Amino acid sequence: MGSCFSSSCSAASTTGRSPTAKVINADGLLIEYSQPVQVSHVLGLNHRAFFLSNADGLFYGHHIHALDDNRYIELGKLYFLLPAKRLNHPLTAAEMAALAVSANSALADAALMRKKKSNSRRRRKGVQVLPVVTALDSDGYESFNEISVGNWKTEKGWRKSDEVKQRALRGGESAVKRHFRPSLDSIEEVYE
Repeated sequence: MGSCFSSSCSAASTTGRSPTAKVINADGLLIEYSQPVQVSHVLGLNHRAFFLSNADGLFYGHHIHALDDNRYIELGKLYFLLPAKRLNHPLTAAEMAALAVSANSALADAALMRKKKSNSRRRRKGVQVLPVVTALDSDGYESFNEISVGNWKTEKGWRKSDEVKQRALRGGESAVKRHFRPSLDSIEEVYE
């Protein structure tokens, strides 16, 4: 039983995301590529100080091999950007553990960032602010409705808003108990 890193990206297929090539750089940060690129492109200007190694090729006690600069990285695979001094160097248990921790941390951080972005997108989609347009009736006065006012008087008396009705159904303040009483008496007109 040899120790190696698994690089199958089953999480990408379960979440609906397309698989990416994942590169853990020397600082422990994850860089994802959505399409195959050459190793020389991944290395960039650091081609003398670093090399790229496939996680599937890392085994305890075996030498670390660099990928050829003209080779393309594969989607769904995990790669490490390692310092050139570790090239053709046998991998120790401590180094293997450090790479595993680095990969685990980078993948967890990337998943957390995706979740935060997803949640912020969901929040933005959930609330929409629309401009308020007041409707004017034919006399130039603003017209109101049940939603904008809540309570209003009809020909049959006062009507309560939905909130008061719901409170009455729950056993709170009853709409029946509360009667509207005007604070002023009506003035009777006297004809002479």
